Amino acid sequence: MFCTNCGKQQPDGAKFCTNCGAPLAAPESAGQTMRQPVAQQPAPAPTPAPARAAAPAPTPTPEPDKKPGRGRGIGVAIACAVIVIAAAVAVYFILFAGNSGDSAQVAAAPATTVAASTDAAAEPATTSDTPATTGPASPDAGNGANASAQENVGEVREAGDVTYTDPHYGFQLRLPGDYAITSDSSDGITYTDAASQISVYAYAMQSAGETPHSMLENLSAETSPEYKAEGDDWCVASWKADGYEYYFKTYVTGGYDYGIQFSYPLSSAQAGSDLIEAYIQYFKPGAE
Repeated sequence: MFCTNCGKQQPDGAKFCTNCGAPLAAPESAGQTMRQPVAQQPAPAPTPAPARAAAPAPTPTPEPDKKPGRGRGIGVAIACAVIVIAAAVAVYFILFAGNSGDSAQVAAAPATTVAASTDAAAEPATTSDTPATTGPASPDAGNGANASAQENVGEVREAGDVTYTDPHYGFQLRLPGDYAITSDSSDGITYTDAASQISVYAYAMQSAGETPHSMLENLSAETSPEYKAEGDDWCVASWKADGYEYYFKTYVTGGYDYGIQFSYPLSSAQAGSDLIEAYIQYFKPGAE
């Protein structure tokens, strides 16, 4: 028996290549790894429209002085002053009141825009009520039954396959075209096939000084893998948990960890094994 990935001869009955870690026989596992949703930013408060300036109150006309002579002159002067003030008030309203109304209408427009923006910003919150799942999931969790192919910055669909290149970290994976994005964040992405409930999670993160060996030891302590192997810059492990089978491979290079995990229910073990054998070779670590 020979490894289809590296060509190295293998002992009969081996499930994984002793040289590169690629699967030789159908493993059985599944589940999915989901990430926490991106926290929603609070919407900006609407900008209130500026208040319209109140018009000055007209000056009351004093009673005319009933004294003859001098009083009559004072009355005429007061009447003239009132007329001048009234004319000034009229001119003020003619020149400024109309413009003030137009300004209030123009100022009100951004408030409407803010309200619309607030509604738009609040819309994603209606889809974030579903908590993110971590670790092995139940057979009904994240099966992508209602998922449809999403347009993504790094996604290209052609020749019956979908190829995804992470726009920030540069890692790349390739899957059959019926796989759709069910979770997407700044550091990783999950594709799921609704029919088989097979999920593929790929991610990148800054390394905290781990080595393939130390990562494999930590993984072994948490999952008790049935198979594990490691190389100079990679490690691989396979295990079962809660009715699912998992196949995990990670690269430690350039100060970053690049990982890919296949998870699926035991009922889809053959389909999962076939997928890993055909597509694990297309996972490529990248660089920031």
